[in-house]
Amino acid sequence: MTPDPKNPKYVLSADLILPIGGEAVGAAQRVWKYEELKWRLENSRMLKRLVKKGGGLDDFSWYLERVKEKGVPHSGCGFGIARILKFIKGEEDIKKVVAFPSNQENII
Repeated sequence: MTPDPKNPKYVLSADLILPIGGEAVGAAQRVWKYEELKWRLENSRMLKRLVKKGGGLDDFSWYLERVKEKGVPHSGCGFGIARILKFIKGEEDIKKVVAFPSNQENII
Protein backbone atom coordinates (compact mmCIF):
# COMPACT_ATOMS: atom_id res chain seq x y z
CA MET A 1 0.00 0.00 0.00
CA THR A 2 1.16 3.51 -0.76
CA PRO A 3 1.83 5.73 2.26
CA ASP A 4 -0.28 8.88 2.48
CA PRO A 5 1.94 11.76 1.30
CA LYS A 6 0.29 14.08 3.84
CA ASN A 7 0.85 11.68 6.76
CA PRO A 8 3.16 8.69 6.08
CA LYS A 9 1.99 6.83 9.20
CA TYR A 10 -1.21 6.14 7.23
CA VAL A 11 -1.73 4.45 3.85
CA LEU A 12 -4.06 5.24 0.96
CA SER A 13 -6.65 2.55 1.59
CA ALA A 14 -10.24 1.89 2.59
CA ASP A 15 -12.05 -1.10 4.09
CA LEU A 16 -15.69 -2.07 4.32
CA ILE A 17 -16.38 -3.53 7.76
CA LEU A 18 -19.68 -5.39 8.15
CA PRO A 19 -21.41 -6.12 11.45
CA ILE A 20 -20.91 -9.82 12.31
CA GLY A 21 -18.93 -10.42 9.09
CA GLY A 22 -15.92 -8.23 9.71
CA GLU A 23 -13.70 -6.85 6.93
CA ALA A 24 -15.58 -7.71 3.73
CA VAL A 25 -13.75 -5.50 1.22
CA GLY A 26 -10.24 -4.10 1.31
CA ALA A 27 -8.95 -1.59 -1.23
CA ALA A 28 -5.69 0.33 -1.53
CA GLN A 29 -3.43 2.27 -3.84
CA ARG A 30 -0.52 -0.03 -4.68
CA VAL A 31 3.16 0.84 -4.45
CA TRP A 32 4.21 1.36 -8.07
CA LYS A 33 7.76 2.73 -7.85
CA TYR A 34 10.21 -0.11 -8.56
CA GLU A 35 12.89 0.59 -5.92
CA GLU A 36 10.33 1.19 -3.17
CA LEU A 37 8.36 -1.94 -4.07
CA LYS A 38 11.50 -4.10 -4.19
CA TRP A 39 12.70 -2.77 -0.82
CA ARG A 40 9.29 -3.37 0.77
CA LEU A 41 9.17 -6.93 -0.57
CA GLU A 42 12.72 -7.69 0.59
CA ASN A 43 11.83 -6.49 4.09
CA SER A 44 8.37 -8.04 4.38
CA ARG A 45 7.25 -10.77 6.77
CA MET A 46 5.52 -12.39 3.80
CA LEU A 47 8.86 -12.91 2.00
CA LYS A 48 10.42 -14.38 5.16
CA ARG A 49 7.57 -16.92 5.35
CA LEU A 50 7.94 -17.68 1.63
CA VAL A 51 11.69 -18.28 2.01
CA LYS A 52 10.98 -20.83 4.78
CA LYS A 53 8.81 -22.70 2.25
CA GLY A 54 11.56 -22.70 -0.40
CA GLY A 55 10.56 -19.59 -2.33
CA GLY A 56 12.19 -16.22 -2.67
CA LEU A 57 12.22 -12.81 -4.30
CA ASP A 58 12.51 -14.52 -7.71
CA ASP A 59 8.87 -15.57 -7.33
CA PHE A 60 8.01 -11.89 -7.81
CA SER A 61 10.41 -11.23 -10.70
CA TRP A 62 7.65 -11.12 -13.33
CA TYR A 63 5.78 -8.46 -11.32
CA LEU A 64 8.88 -6.46 -10.44
CA GLU A 65 9.93 -6.41 -14.11
CA ARG A 66 6.47 -5.21 -15.14
CA VAL A 67 6.61 -2.42 -12.55
CA LYS A 68 10.14 -1.47 -13.67
CA GLU A 69 9.05 -1.26 -17.32
CA LYS A 70 5.63 0.33 -16.99
CA GLY A 71 5.07 1.40 -13.39
CA VAL A 72 2.02 3.63 -13.09
CA PRO A 73 -0.11 4.57 -10.09
CA HIS A 74 -2.86 2.00 -9.65
CA SER A 75 -5.18 0.56 -7.05
CA GLY A 76 -6.89 -2.73 -6.34
CA CYS A 77 -9.40 -4.35 -4.07
CA GLY A 78 -10.43 -7.74 -2.77
CA PHE A 79 -13.74 -9.12 -1.58
CA GLY A 80 -14.01 -11.52 1.36
CA ILE A 81 -16.84 -13.66 0.03
CA ALA A 82 -16.96 -15.79 3.19
CA ARG A 83 -17.26 -12.68 5.36
CA ILE A 84 -20.01 -11.28 3.13
CA LEU A 85 -21.89 -14.60 3.33
CA LYS A 86 -21.39 -14.65 7.10
CA PHE A 87 -23.03 -11.23 7.29
CA ILE A 88 -25.92 -12.12 4.93
CA LYS A 89 -26.68 -15.38 6.76
CA GLY A 90 -26.13 -13.90 10.23
CA GLU A 91 -23.69 -16.71 11.09
CA GLU A 92 -21.38 -16.30 14.05
CA ASP A 93 -18.95 -19.02 12.88
CA ILE A 94 -17.22 -18.34 9.55
CA LYS A 95 -16.57 -22.08 9.12
CA LYS A 96 -20.28 -22.54 8.38
CA VAL A 97 -20.04 -20.42 5.20
CA VAL A 98 -16.57 -21.34 3.86
CA ALA A 99 -16.69 -23.74 0.92
CA PHE A 100 -12.94 -24.45 0.86
CA PRO A 101 -11.30 -24.05 4.28
CA SER A 102 -7.68 -22.97 4.39
CA ASN A 103 -5.12 -23.16 7.16
CA GLN A 104 -1.80 -21.56 8.07
CA GLU A 105 0.13 -24.20 6.10
CA ASN A 106 -1.56 -23.10 2.86
CA ILE A 107 -1.01 -19.38 3.38
CA ILE A 108 2.31 -17.55 3.06
